[in-house]
Amino acid sequence: MILLLASEQTDGLEFGARDDDEVLVVAPALVDRLRYWTTDDDRARSAAARRLDDCVTSLRRRGLRARGYVADADPLQALDDAVRLFGPHEIVVALQARGRANWRARDLVRRAERRFGRPVRHALA
Repeated sequence: MILLLASEQTDGLEFGARDDDEVLVVAPALVDRLRYWTTDDDRARSAAARRLDDCVTSLRRRGLRARGYVADADPLQALDDAVRLFGPHEIVVALQARGRANWRARDLVRRAERRFGRPVRHALA
């Protein structure tokens, strides 16, 4: 199973999945700090649900077995929850070239590799 963290729209994302791979898509409900602390995440969860639906639909059109869920706003926590529940053999973090620079600044891929002890790579959407 491949765990795909979809922080952005992922149409056209290429990440080397084979026809026999199952892909679990995790769409974090991305919120700003104020909304995070006030638990005002309705809009973020709706946006994440749309992003998730688009991604799963796109992957299924390509013939892949895909499913997913809306996850925690913190990307590393979202990965942690999914890894504990589903035990993927690989993790892919989807980023847009000019997308969430703060994710790169926090070095999510390197931190996830250290935490989960399995291959983690980023793919540009």
